[in-house]
Amino acid sequence: MAAYCAGDADGFNALYTRHQGKLYRYVLRTVIAPQVASDVFQDTWMKLVQAAPTWNTVRTVAPWLYTVARNRALDHVKLFKNQVYESPEFETAADDTDDDLSNLLHNQRLGAALIAAVKTLPLPQREAFALQADAGLSLDEIANITGANIETVKSRLRYARVALKAVLKQGGWHD
Repeated sequence: MAAYCAGDADGFNALYTRHQGKLYRYVLRTVIAPQVASDVFQDTWMKLVQAAPTWNTVRTVAPWLYTVARNRALDHVKLFKNQVYESPEFETAADDTDDDLSNLLHNQRLGAALIAAVKTLPLPQREAFALQADAGLSLDEIANITGANIETVKSRLRYARVALKAVLKQGGWHD
């Protein structure tokens, strides 16, 4: 971030490359709809660009990005809480006779089942799960981003895992 603030475009590219995948997955898990996630994701990066001239070098980039993304995502969730979005289905190959292909299909189906299960979680659990699983953030960072204490974050993660296991088990997926 210091390089970007000093006018080095490669600094921004490095930040974007390092955080884009995890940040987008977090936003997508929070708002669920890909088209909305793209908007929130882009807005988050625009906020970073706008913040660069006054950036405090003591501040850590990742928690800041996730805080901005969370605020934008929650604004959207509150505004459009009753809107339903279609989710794209995973495509599967027709020929599953090969072991590698069979494993790939199994993993795709399990991944699709997990994504569907995550969508059923209440927002506080879903965002805590996404911040830890997708973004790899610590309990402290999640607590700071969400404004919850660490014990609340732990509880949300525990309830999320229990709920995900139950949904997956109900769908025929076992430990």
